[in-house]
Parts: sequence; structure tokens; C-alpha cells
Amino acid sequence: MKIQNNNSGLRLAVDADSNGQVQPFSPVVQRPASTPFTSFKTWHEEVHGTAVTIVLNEKIQANGTFVPGCLDLPTDVPRAAQPDKGGLVIRACDGTVSQLWKPFPVTGTAFTDFENELSLMLLDIRGSSPASGAQAIQNAEFATSADFLVQ
Repeated sequence: MKIQNNNSGLRLAVDADSNGQVQPFSPVVQRPASTPFTSFKTWHEEVHGTAVTIVLNEKIQANGTFVPGCLDLPTDVPRAAQPDKGGLVIRACDGTVSQLWKPFPVTGTAFTDFENELSLMLLDIRGSSPASGAQAIQNAEFATSADFLVQ
């Protein structure tokens, strides 16, 4: 699936390193659909009750092994210590609550908001930026940049 931001029209992506591989803790950014294959923009969801993990279709390299990578918070610290507007990353899927996102349909639209189960903050784009390369963040405040079209 592709996850496209409502404000920018750009898709969530993870950029590869100079060897063409995705590394753990790489930032999740937004990129145009036409960005070369060195920016991976396709995902799939794995359902866990009312929440989902958002898994990058391209495996990431962790400790010399290729493993599934999940949209995640940068740390697994308790909710109260989670930074508002903290940048989101790709991490090895490990089943932690920081990798669980609850999808909420935006009433009257085709868009979805995603709330992280640990931080209770929304998936968003830093500064509501329309720019390619702007980082995905967790945001405690609602903004239309937190609306995504899932295709």
C-alpha cells in the first residue's frame, strides 16, 4: 500500500543508504511518487486487534540480517517521556507497543489518521511541510497534515 499525505500529496518513504539498503533508525520522510527506487514507498499493514503495525515492504538490515522494518517511535520510553513532534523512524519489527498504530477514518473524507498506541500522538509531517524529505513525526495536536490517503 501507499500512504499519501493529504496536505503535500507526497508518500511516506524511507531512503536507502549508499549501498541501497535501509538501515534501522532511518528517518521516515515524505517523497514524491516519482522518486527513484532508492526511496522505498510501499508498505503493508499487519492487524493486531484494533491497531496495526505499518511494515515497510523492503526489508531492513539489522545486525547483518535482513528483517521486516516497522514505522516506529525513536525510543520505547514510557508515554510521559515521549517527545511531542519527535521524528519517526523505521526499526526492526519487534512487537512493542510503540509500533502499534490505531487507524481512525476522517469523517466525510477518504483520509485516515493514525494514533500511536504508546504515545497517543498522531502520525504527522513536521511543520505540515509540503517539501520532499520532510520527516514524519508524532504530534499531540491535530492538523490536516495528520490526514493520510491509504491506497
